[in-house]
Amino acid sequence: MRFLQDLTLGRYFPGDSALHRLDSRTKIVCSLMLMLTVFFIGNVVAIVLFLFLSILLFPAAKIPLHLFWRYVTAFKWLYLITFLIHLFFHSGHEILRIPLIGLAVTTEGITAGILFTVRIAVLVLVSTILMAVATPQELTDGLEKIFRPLKFFGLPVSEGALVVSIALRFVPILMQEAKEISKAQAARGVELEGSRIAVIRNMLPMVFPLFAGALKKADDLALALEARAYRCGGKRTQMLTRNPALHDFTAISVVTITAVLFILYG
Repeated sequence: MRFLQDLTLGRYFPGDSALHRLDSRTKIVCSLMLMLTVFFIGNVVAIVLFLFLSILLFPAAKIPLHLFWRYVTAFKWLYLITFLIHLFFHSGHEILRIPLIGLAVTTEGITAGILFTVRIAVLVLVSTILMAVATPQELTDGLEKIFRPLKFFGLPVSEGALVVSIALRFVPILMQEAKEISKAQAARGVELEGSRIAVIRNMLPMVFPLFAGALKKADDLALALEARAYRCGGKRTQMLTRNPALHDFTAISVVTITAVLFILYG
């Protein structure tokens, strides 16, 4: 199956770029600011410009730029469905009517379709960059440090951060599992190419082994945590500690200024 080949979405890319050297809290905060900013942009030109700025994060992280196209096209059907829904079901000034299906294309529908489609693309790119420059341990430590004040209210911050980190990292693991299952199915003579309906029908036998493999990996992970004496509520230390440096404050300042400008003028 073509869309399961060479999957790297959501994986960590080892490197020594400026983005890799940022503190884990800085990576998370800057990513969240960029994700939230995109929802306040209501101008097509501004949202497209924001998309180009998101693309520039790839060379900044020293990630091959050709992977950008792979990440974007991984959700091409989601983009298409989102655009078509807003194109045909958004009220406004009618510029074209399709008589066979009784739907009209409006100027406002085109604008809304572009806005929401590009928003989804930006969210995918920014979240991918975050997972590409931050290890699972960094994500866990960063989330725990950010939400540490909530411990005073009795909330299990450490356990919550661990659950979020594991959930994020299970995405590429499940993709790799699906790729291996598809190869096994192809070796047994299952046709995984052809029309969309045929592909979907032949993919159904992959669902049960995929879920079984996911549950097995979750059970192995629980045993590994127990073998390492992991206990809920236990006091844990970090092997490596990093304090925010000048480049962290610079990154937050640049992202904050960029977000404010787009919110005000976008």
